[in-house]
Amino acid sequence: MKKTMPLLVLSLLFLLLFTTCTHENDNQQVILNAVKDVDGNIYDAVRIGEQVWMKTNLRTKHFRNGSEISKGDAETNSMTDAYYYEPNTTELPNHDSKTYGLYYNWAAAIDNRGICPKGWHVPSHEEWVELQEYVSDKSEYLYNNKPKSIAKALATKTGWKSSDEEGTPGLLSKLNNATGFSAFPTGLWIHCWSFQNGVEHGSFVYDGEIAFFWSSTSMNSVFEPMGCEIDYDEKEIKLSMAYDVDEWAWDGIEPEEGGTIRCIHDK
Repeated sequence: MKKTMPLLVLSLLFLLLFTTCTHENDNQQVILNAVKDVDGNIYDAVRIGEQVWMKTNLRTKHFRNGSEISKGDAETNSMTDAYYYEPNTTELPNHDSKTYGLYYNWAAAIDNRGICPKGWHVPSHEEWVELQEYVSDKSEYLYNNKPKSIAKALATKTGWKSSDEEGTPGLLSKLNNATGFSAFPTGLWIHCWSFQNGVEHGSFVYDGEIAFFWSSTSMNSVFEPMGCEIDYDEKEIKLSMAYDVDEWAWDGIEPEEGGTIRCIHDK
């Protein structure tokens, strides 16, 4: 009996080190320290159905091959060159890169050098749809069992602006995040035009109101990317074109502006 005890202890230690934290839903698992990016940032992950997603937004400043991603500024305005945006405390006082991640233009998201760690990638539109359909098919994730009312189930419990609309991330936020996806309302980095001096500048907007994630999919051209958006006052998520060049009044994000990236594991 004494000879077998060390083996038993070693086995228990192995399980503690490499096991995942399983929740009530067997199809949802949190995987601690799942992946490290090229900058050394470590991310937890969550399994939702057949997919494995990072639990927080990407915050690397380099591509997978070590190439540096250029830091954008107020004058950056490119649909083809890759940039990241990182607010200072004046621009976004509550910003913390571990919580918010960094903001990237779409060129960075689809760059062939790969912005996600090895074995991971920027999700396609079809993969966002798969997430939506899986979560929508589970009654425990739906608000009042209403079809596609899954925004609360994907949103974090903190950070959201208050809302009076039932079933939205901004109302009773402590009930959010049943899936463990943990979408935080980072807002966007957008271009603003000053009519007083005719100067374009960058601005971080919608903090606490919107979580927006790029997809790797475009519609009719490279300038019409798609994404996933979660709003503080809406029950459903939006999976559509991020910016429609034919819609003059649409106020979405343009390809050269900054959204967040949530990597998904390769199948």
